[in-house]
Amino acid sequence: MALINVHGFDISYDIDGESNENSLVLIHGLMGSKQDWNKNRGRLLALGFTVVAIDLPGHGASYTPTKPKYYDIRKLATVMHDFTTTLGLAPSVIVGHSMGGAVAEEWSLQFPEDVRALILVNTAGLPEYRDSTPTVDKLYQQERIIALKQGMEAAWNFQQENGLWASVTHLDVCEQKARKEQFCLVSAYTYAYGSQACESRRSTIKDFETFTKPALIICGENDRSVFKKTAESITHSIQNSRLIIIPNSGHSPHYENAIYFNKEVESFISTLPDDSY
Repeated sequence: MALINVHGFDISYDIDGESNENSLVLIHGLMGSKQDWNKNRGRLLALGFTVVAIDLPGHGASYTPTKPKYYDIRKLATVMHDFTTTLGLAPSVIVGHSMGGAVAEEWSLQFPEDVRALILVNTAGLPEYRDSTPTVDKLYQQERIIALKQGMEAAWNFQQENGLWASVTHLDVCEQKARKEQFCLVSAYTYAYGSQACESRRSTIKDFETFTKPALIICGENDRSVFKKTAESITHSIQNSRLIIIPNSGHSPHYENAIYFNKEVESFISTLPDDSY
């Protein structure tokens, strides 16, 4: 693990490989960390890349900001730009999952010179496809207040009682325990402000119509409709893109079906032209 100061905060990252000229950057989702890519990093390294996995602010071993503005998706995109510029990595293949996908989108649109190719994995749902209702929105607002005032275990219990996204009542006892431990490791600031940032992110569909870099859009076949519709729309918007549905997986196909995922990513990378740098 290494640390670098970006925008006044310590950012944790792992880097494997020796060539900054052929780099690939992995960005995890909300509640995740650079460890989320452990089933993928070795394979990507074997393809000849320098592989960089980052802990976004508030996650893993990175500093945890306590103000909402530091979790804004566009703000995080500038963090990624400055991070890779400082390390001399750009242009890179950028891979983002869920919230990390939204960050990768904004990064690619704001700083296209940083991008060799873009891979989005179950990217955070676009606002036009959110399956929200006033009742559900109110529940999530309540949950964020509970997290900030009472802590993450209280937020977890609220999730279970109301059947929200982190509900695990359908899983066995061992898996329930593991999911709860992972959920409660993240700070209340990260969860409350990060989830709010995902929900309030802007639509990127129109901007992607002029994006020319190669793109692979990935979605797990069992994920919620908001993520499937988002993946389909972004694929339709980007000229040079294709959509891959990963079987036997939900919101995190990179570790739910890592073998299939790695194969598809390898196939995509093998088609990248030299002039995509």
